[in-house]
Amino acid sequence: MNFLLLFTFKHLLLLHNGSIVIKLKSVFLLSLPFSAITWLISEITKWSISNSSYIAGVLTCIAIDHVVGSIYHALKAKDFTFKKNAVGLITKLAMCAGAAILFEIIHNVVKEATLVYDYLKIVTRLIVILYPAGSAFMNMSALTNGVFPPLGWISKIKAFNKDLDLERFSNKNSNGPTNN
Repeated sequence: MNFLLLFTFKHLLLLHNGSIVIKLKSVFLLSLPFSAITWLISEITKWSISNSSYIAGVLTCIAIDHVVGSIYHALKAKDFTFKKNAVGLITKLAMCAGAAILFEIIHNVVKEATLVYDYLKIVTRLIVILYPAGSAFMNMSALTNGVFPPLGWISKIKAFNKDLDLERFSNKNSNGPTNN
C-alpha cells in the first residue's frame, strides 16, 4: 500500500515539476491503472442499477438466513458463537457475490444464443438465491421439527441442488400425477 501511495505522489509531483517528456510519462503511468479501476467500477455500477431488485432479493435472503440461522444455532443446536456467526455471514455474502459475478460473466459470453442465455440466467440466478434461501428454509424446518416449510418444498430444493431441473418448481409433481 505504501508503494502505491509513494508511486502516485511521486508522479503527481512530476506532473508539476518535470519536463514535458516526464510529464507525459507520469500522465500515462497514472492514467492506465486508474482508468482500468474506473471502468470496472462503472461496469459494476451499471449492472447493480439494472439488477437492483435481484441484488435486493439476494441480500434479503441472506439477512433472513442470518437471523433464522442465528436463532437455530442459539436455541436448537446450542453451538452459537459470535465468531462463527460473523464468519458464516461474511462467507455467505462473499460466496453469493462471487457466484453472481462469475455467472454474470458466463451470461455475457452466451448472450447471442437467446435460448441458452435465458436458461442460464434463470438457473444461475436460482443457484445464487437458493444458497441463502435454501439455508434459511433448512433452518426453519429444523426449528419447527419439519413442520414449516413443508417437507415437499424442502425436497424440491434438495432435488434442484442435485440436478438443476427447473421442472421441480413447476405445477407438475415429478413424483406423482400432474395438477391440471
